[in-house]
Amino acid sequence: MARGDPPLKFENLLPYYNGAFYASVAIKGRLAAAGQVEAAREVSAYQEMVRDVLEASRHTYRRRDERRHVKRHQTSGRPSETRPK
Repeated sequence: MARGDPPLKFENLLPYYNGAFYASVAIKGRLAAAGQVEAAREVSAYQEMVRDVLEASRHTYRRRDERRHVKRHQTSGRPSETRPK
């Protein structure tokens, strides 16, 4: 992304970071094949960071989806399971 570009939408984070991870797999393999072990280790650290971001994004996406599901049922006119006394 170039400076000044609009921020990514949340829905685009998962495919973006998946692509970043798989690109790093290819780079790491090439570095290891070329004997650049230290550089390959640095890529491993990057991959760990990307995995953490992916995991957090997936968790957030699931929670967001759950909230939307609950909100949809609350506004659909269906009786609530917990009614005020």
